[in-house]
Amino acid sequence: MTLKYSAGLISQSFWLTETREILKLKKEGTTEEEIKKMCVEEDLFNTQRESYSLRIYRDVTRRLKNIDDELIDIFLSSDISTQKLINLYLIAKNDRLLFEFLFEVYREKYIIGAKSLSKSDLNTFFNNKELQSDIVKGWVETTKAKLKNIYFNFMNEANLLTDKDGEKLITPPILDPRLENYLELNGDAAILKAITGVS
Repeated sequence: MTLKYSAGLISQSFWLTETREILKLKKEGTTEEEIKKMCVEEDLFNTQRESYSLRIYRDVTRRLKNIDDELIDIFLSSDISTQKLINLYLIAKNDRLLFEFLFEVYREKYIIGAKSLSKSDLNTFFNNKELQSDIVKGWVETTKAKLKNIYFNFMNEANLLTDKDGEKLITPPILDPRLENYLELNGDAAILKAITGVS
């Protein structure tokens, strides 16, 4: 089933530390219900607010709904750079518009030799999507502006972009071979191409 376009990311953060914490607990055999209970009783994510902690839990576990033991093992045994890429992969796998931005804009800019991404690249992308989708067309400008900021922020977090002198420089990663093989074998070659900028 094809994912519908969603603006759900406007209420989310990258949440790498929280994802790592949940995956460690899952690896140890902790159930989802037990993790949820820890959010309430132990303030698992150090938020000091039960409602916010539960919201993080809900959103992160939604990202992790299709993760398997192999990817958990790759994540937990990897360096921070690879963990960031896996986290972005998990987000993009559950957010069609972010994936399409990575594949249609980030990847294409890298292929043609562009050195940076600009706000105009994001604006053009959203304008095109408005022509293709009534859902995107129906979003108010503030929603689209927040999503644009989030896309840049998430790509910075994952080191796909580097800020320098006011520019967003394109910095495609070199993937851990284990992650590359995993994505190829699990039918996610498109996401692999999107985050590495390959044709």
